[in-house]
Amino acid sequence: MTTMQNVRDQSSGLRSRAGTVGVVVLVLAAVMLVEWLGGTARNDQAGAFAACTQFVERTLRSPGSAQHPAFLDAAVSNEDPVYVVTSHVDSQNGFGALLRTSYRCEVAREGQGWKLVDLKVNNK
Repeated sequence: MTTMQNVRDQSSGLRSRAGTVGVVVLVLAAVMLVEWLGGTARNDQAGAFAACTQFVERTLRSPGSAQHPAFLDAAVSNEDPVYVVTSHVDSQNGFGALLRTSYRCEVAREGQGWKLVDLKVNNK
């Protein structure tokens, strides 16, 4: 193999790798753009979930024992102008037994915070 063929083989390999890197960079940029555009809605959903956990804890016998699922495990929907959160919480009753309480909470934005619109605990 001549030196010239060696140089050609190396340069074609570099171009191939550069093309692959370019595609990877474009895909990452697209993913970041989608995340950025959807970030506000996701932040509002997370805020609604956090507000509902606080409103639900006010109804519990032992709020300090409350164990909520992760945000991604709850059902949160935007039904403009309210957010609806359907989830559960595990907490102790008056005898210390751990009980699961299901809830459906509706909250709406109020200034920088959230106001409770409706709360149904154990379908009541």
